Formats: sequence, structure tokens, C-alpha cells
Amino acid sequence: MSRSNLAVKQRYQNNLPAPPFPPKLVDYNIDTDGLLSAGYLSTVFLQKPLEPEVDQEFGMPIDLAGVLEPVESADKNSAHLSAADAELLEEIEISGPGSDKQVASVASSGIQASSSDSYREASGANDIGIGTSFLRRTAYMSSDTRRSLKRQTNLSKKSEDDVHTQLQRIEAGFAACKVPVNKLKHPNKPAVHAVRVSPLLPDLKDSDISFVDVRFIGSASLNNLQNPPQKNELRASVFYKSQYFENDNDNNNDEDNDSNDANANDPTRKPTDQWISLYVPDSAEKAEQLVKYSTDLRDTLPAEDAREEEEAEFELRKVQDNNIQIIEPQQEFDEIIITETPDKTGYFYAPVSARINLSRRRVDERTQRELDSLNIDILDLKLRELSPDESMQRDEVRSMFDPVTYG
Repeated sequence: MSRSNLAVKQRYQNNLPAPPFPPKLVDYNIDTDGLLSAGYLSTVFLQKPLEPEVDQEFGMPIDLAGVLEPVESADKNSAHLSAADAELLEEIEISGPGSDKQVASVASSGIQASSSDSYREASGANDIGIGTSFLRRTAYMSSDTRRSLKRQTNLSKKSEDDVHTQLQRIEAGFAACKVPVNKLKHPNKPAVHAVRVSPLLPDLKDSDISFVDVRFIGSASLNNLQNPPQKNELRASVFYKSQYFENDNDNNNDEDNDSNDANANDPTRKPTDQWISLYVPDSAEKAEQLVKYSTDLRDTLPAEDAREEEEAEFELRKVQDNNIQIIEPQQEFDEIIITETPDKTGYFYAPVSARINLSRRRVDERTQRELDSLNIDILDLKLRELSPDESMQRDEVRSMFDPVTYG
């Protein structure tokens, strides 16, 4: 078929006479701006509400229950059911509590059959329910199984948090304290035995502080340094986290540093690069003094030291930069930190909130030039007493764990 066979020329016939004069536009005094305003349209809707010709569902019903005829209401005598398939659609009815047989009737075909106790056990009538069709039993059997398992899981979780279970755990803890020391055994090492028993209490004083487990991995080990920090210096060490945002520090000036600090406080922006730096005191005396202040159990600085304001300042030098890898624990008390009480009669424990793996940081020269503006060689640390607002914030967090003391 060619294209010309598909093209048809349109012909129109007009028997009306030609107009005696050319058309002319008539001017009407119509306020176009007023008709197009929102106020006029609102007035029209209020005076004469619209009456749409369709229903609320716009001719497309969502609920198909009333549109489609249910299967139960279909003509049951219209379809022929084979006798071999009668057992699949039969509705089981038990004739009596002591009967050894059950009668099954099929309404769609009018066939009646009887089955013995063996068929009753195979069909699972006692488990699934009487009067339930075969299609429903097969369709919902798996979902009922999942629902029962979910219900058992919820009951087990609820039993762990109820008052009776908590009381049993508390009583079991008191009973464990009465066990002799020579009978205490290690759960995994039979050769390890207990030497003495000390009370282990929660560290409620520092319950508002998060503890992390920091590990130096591979070449980041401090033993590889030429002058590694001493143990007392590490106790007074400080970790400082740095972040770099791309195109924020093209020039090394204060304005770029302020821009980088502003982006660091913006939660919507993700840093291009981030790392953590280790700082230690520049002298052993300053390290001992900083350890003394940090391990003091009071909220204020030691009052017996009549020191001036500049004596609370510490100068820390940078040891190295490290890349960060944070590993969140699966449970709250997977790892705990244990510290000795001041009177050395027991121990305090606190949960470790996360584990941080530090690896050696290596950057190329081009990237290092861009990061020079964020490089801090000396860190000035100054200690001060807590303000009243800060002290109230600490007590508010502590009250969640010890409402009697800090409530």
C-alpha cells in the first residue's frame, strides 16, 4: 500500500451567503484584572458551589469489594467438579466427639464422601480449623506460622523486661556474691582461678562522659617514633579532630579558616577529608599536673592550689596525624572500662561507647599544601571551673542513671 492511498483530500460545502460587511470587534467594559483575581474566584465558589458530575473517587473506585462479586456469591451449580477433585475443596465436619469417622460435603458439586481417622490426621483438620476452605488453609498456612513465631519472639523479649525477670536477676546477683573465691572459675580458661573479690560498681560520677577505645594500628604505633611519648604523657594526651572542606582554604588567611569552621558546624555539609591529631604536654611536670586535674573527682579544680590564672594553661605539642575508623558496638556493654576507686577498696565500670582505630596518615604534597592552613603544631589547653549552666547540664544527664543523688 502506498502513502497516497492513506491521504484523503478534505472537501467542505458552504451554502451560506458571504457576509455583507467585514467583521468588527465590539468593545465591552470588562474589568479583566478583577475577573482574574483570587478574590473573584473565591466569591464565585462561595456563591455557587461546583457540582462535579463524577463521584468522590472520580469514577475509579478504590475499594473493589463492592465492584467485584465475591467468590462465595457465585453460582455454585454452574461449574462441574470432578469426583477426583472433591477431596481438595471439601469442608470437614466432625460428626461427634467420640466418632471414629468424619463426613465431608462439597457444596459445589453435591458429592458426599467419608474418610477415616488417617485422612483426618493427614488433612490437619484439628490443627487448621473446621469450616475453613482448602484454598484459605493453603494460602494462610505459612503466614500463620510466621505470625506464631513472631508472637513467641515478642513474648520472650517482654519476659526479659518484666518485673519478675528483673527481680530474678537481682537476686541471682546477690547469690553470686556469696560464692567462695576458690569456687570461682573462668568461663573459657579452666586453669585460671580467682585470687580476691572486689566490689564492681557503676561509675555514676562520670555517667555523662562517653569513653572510647583508641587503638593505633600498623605503622601508626607510637613505638615506631624516634622519641615516643612516655606513659605519663599519654595519660595527659589530647586528641584533636580536624576537618577539611573542599575550596574553603584556597588562600592561607584568617577568612578561610573562619569559613572552614562555619562549614564544620553545618550538619548538612560533609567534609572532604578528616583526621585526628595526637597532642601531649611539652614537659613531664605539666603532664603530672594535667593528670592530677583530670583525675580529680570533684567538679571544680583543686582549691588547695592557690595558683594564678596562667598556671592553668598547658602547652601541648603534636605527635602525629592519623586517619579515623570508628566501629560502633552492637550492644551497650560489649566492652567496659574499669577504674580503681580512690580508697582502693573496689572498682568503677563504665561502658565503652565506640572503638576508634587510628592508622598512619599519608597525603601527597599537593594535598598537604592545601591543608597547611589547618595544621596546628602547638595546642594551648586551658582548664577552668564549670559554669552553673554546665554543671546543671551534667547533673541532668547523671540524673538519668542516679535520680536520687543528681535528681
